[in-house]
Amino acid sequence: MPAYVIVDIDIVDPVGYGDYKELAGATVEKYGGKYIVRGGRTEVLEGDWHPKRIVVLKFESMRRAKDWLNSEEYREPRKMRHRTAKAKMIVVEGVYLRNLEIFCHSGRCLLVNGACWEATTQMGKPERVREQEANESKLSESQARLLRSAFPALKGASPLF
Repeated sequence: MPAYVIVDIDIVDPVGYGDYKELAGATVEKYGGKYIVRGGRTEVLEGDWHPKRIVVLKFESMRRAKDWLNSEEYREPRKMRHRTAKAKMIVVEGVYLRNLEIFCHSGRCLLVNGACWEATTQMGKPERVREQEANESKLSESQARLLRSAFPALKGASPLF
């Protein structure tokens, strides 16, 4: 099950934190992680939480996230982060989701929500979209109806499971 490391960071030494960022990225990648959010604009929707900087990392599992955090490779960058910023960090289990991708060909779009779709393009050739990530769930019938109504190229197309 995927896991997300969520960090609320208050940078106290911008120059030192810049050095930290240069080193940290390679360690995240080495452990199969990827940045989902890296300091983008935030807006409070409810409550009194006012984060300074949010970072979200995705790992394949909680175990892998903790392996990264406690790794030899991340030991020195982690010390740098402790010196240059105040952070609150959690890891949370996610849910399995398939990739959402849009493939366009000859002006017709195939929207993929983890399921494989086949539709005929304007040139009359079938297009097949492959699954990007294994998952046990499939599109619900209501999702499929919404998909077909939003993308006329999918009318009459069937999901390939």
